[in-house]
Amino acid sequence: MCLGKFMNRLSNFFSPRCCVCILFVFGLSSESVFAEHIRAYSLARVGSLNVSGNNANEQQTVGAVVGWRVNFSFYVEGELNYYVSGGDYQDGVEKGVTQISTLGLYGAYRYVLDPNYYLKLKAGLVYEDIIRQDLNSQNESSTNGSSGSGGLGLGIVFNVNKNPVMIEIEATMIEENIMLYTIGMTNPF
Repeated sequence: MCLGKFMNRLSNFFSPRCCVCILFVFGLSSESVFAEHIRAYSLARVGSLNVSGNNANEQQTVGAVVGWRVNFSFYVEGELNYYVSGGDYQDGVEKGVTQISTLGLYGAYRYVLDPNYYLKLKAGLVYEDIIRQDLNSQNESSTNGSSGSGGLGLGIVFNVNKNPVMIEIEATMIEENIMLYTIGMTNPF
């Protein structure tokens, strides 16, 4: 429960406006680094997953991404997002938790706005594992499957000890009623 409270506070702290301000400050203070020169990277991130059309609260997730540059601005990414907390729902007398974890494979295009800033567009396939647990009856149901997915992001590249570091903010549509909002920091290699 302590981790859930921490993730909730973290996702509240990193509102979209706050993230844009942080990226802007890092960009002004960093040396020029080109995002397209990064060949491969790993990324750790935290996120908030929202499901519209049901009574579930948002879920907090942790995730990891590994990416490889295919050509100048096109990358292939594998990503995992794992449920941490949240997803509580109440529907009449039914009360429970919905947990969603995903595994995806995406093609990502980065459009460099400035040597330190870029926009990201991604599309691909995602596998979802959805667990719904009814707390009243202790019944648990599980659904899984795959679908198309896409997202938009904003990134910044700056130097830390002469090594490039990228911070990305992303919004990804998992399904038409499931949105994942994330912020993460990459480690190019």
